[in-house]
Amino acid sequence: MKLADGAVKESLTEMLRQHYIENRLLPNYFLLPGRRHGKYEYFDLRVSMHRLGFPIDTMYDLATKALGFRVENTAQEKNGTSYIGNIDYGEALRLNLALGNLTLNLRQFFDFKEYLESEKVYDGNGKIVDNRKVESVWNEIFEKRNPWRGEHIDARFENKNGIWYMHRDHRRLVNGILAASYSEPLEEGLMEDDKISDVHINEQGMPVRKHSFNYWHPRNDSVARFWAGSGRVGLYCDGNPQDSNSGLGVRAVEILTK
Repeated sequence: MKLADGAVKESLTEMLRQHYIENRLLPNYFLLPGRRHGKYEYFDLRVSMHRLGFPIDTMYDLATKALGFRVENTAQEKNGTSYIGNIDYGEALRLNLALGNLTLNLRQFFDFKEYLESEKVYDGNGKIVDNRKVESVWNEIFEKRNPWRGEHIDARFENKNGIWYMHRDHRRLVNGILAASYSEPLEEGLMEDDKISDVHINEQGMPVRKHSFNYWHPRNDSVARFWAGSGRVGLYCDGNPQDSNSGLGVRAVEILTK
């Protein structure tokens, strides 16, 4: 008897997830302590030092068959680590979910930035990471240089009847559609494009006062991503969900429940 298409995909996805889990290296993760920001709280996270990539070609075919869109390494970080690009916002989040991962939301992304700038940073096994390695990861994300590179962030914006909403923490699929764990009105923040400085990020991860990067404010049905290149470094909250680029990847995150 033939398995139904849904069962086949589920089986392929489970094979992909197990293969990924068995081959991931915890020393290549940072241990980001959980935090509370007002009413929002999250547990400790393991955050990959690199954007998500597959080390062997056989995983591309398996991932493509399981997910229904093309998966392959399309770019390299400065240290030579290859990563997956040419995936849009929905594909990036679905890829992480299929592997048992999450995607950083805006608040977690800026907590991650602050953690990389702290005195002591620990890896996925709880060992202190050499400062030079920490600096190289920070530079890969935030340094103004070629080539253009970036990553998808788990945040989608919507204007309903004149009220702006943020949808974040997409941790499951409902009838094949990404479902947000949090859908809430945007707190007060910048709603104009600017080159900004003087850091202050609100509980949702949105800039409130001027920051040290370029910033593009949300548009209706837009998504968030962070880009860096030789011309500018910026938070783009005006992204088209269908846009992709060979240098635009996603970072793997594991939640450590208590």
